Amino acid sequence: MVRVGDRWNLYFSLQADNLLVMSSENPTSGFTFRKALVSSENGGLERDNIDACVRKDENGQLWMFFGSTRRLCRVRLAADGLALAQGATIEPVAGTTDLEDRSRARVFEGAYLHRRDGYWYLLVSAGGFWNDTYCLKVGRCRTLNGVFLDKEGRRMSDGFASDLLHGNDLFYGPGHNGNIITDRNGKTWIFFHSHWKEVEPKMRVACLDELRWDKDGWPYFENGTVATHRTPPAL
Repeated sequence: MVRVGDRWNLYFSLQADNLLVMSSENPTSGFTFRKALVSSENGGLERDNIDACVRKDENGQLWMFFGSTRRLCRVRLAADGLALAQGATIEPVAGTTDLEDRSRARVFEGAYLHRRDGYWYLLVSAGGFWNDTYCLKVGRCRTLNGVFLDKEGRRMSDGFASDLLHGNDLFYGPGHNGNIITDRNGKTWIFFHSHWKEVEPKMRVACLDELRWDKDGWPYFENGTVATHRTPPAL
């Protein structure tokens, strides 16, 4: 859900193949259905038009990143965010198809975009969400409509991304990141989910951990794995 002008837009998926939008003047009141933005029949992915992430660039243009299984894509939205921009085309931006990589190591989903120090960071999930191959990866670009690259300068659209977070003996398959927040001490924190080996295998729990930044501006987690204990953020 994002605020566009004086309205709140709620982007969601229906039956996996359809990505739709609703809107409301108040985020706590009823939402009105607007339209289907992307589907397998109007130029979207063959399946899994899901995981919408909507951001506004420095020129005020709205962009929507979405999809899984068959690449992450992006498309320009109209100024109110309730339709695709006139003449907009859907283009792949990260990941390869599952047919090209059966391991899903380079198949991305769960796009999340974070702006920091002149870069847009594209955080994605890769691997099989049902097992310990699932993990967080990242790339970045100066603009939302540019080419996102990993640390080695390889294109995310070719299925490359830099490792960010992996599991361990207690928590495995971390991914599908949520919002990045900044606490009152200036530290950044991120929500994500992970399997927890002490509970039923198919269950996942919500996690919160500190997202740190190296001297070159790349995000990282302490030890690169899910923390079992952490001092909470200063809210």
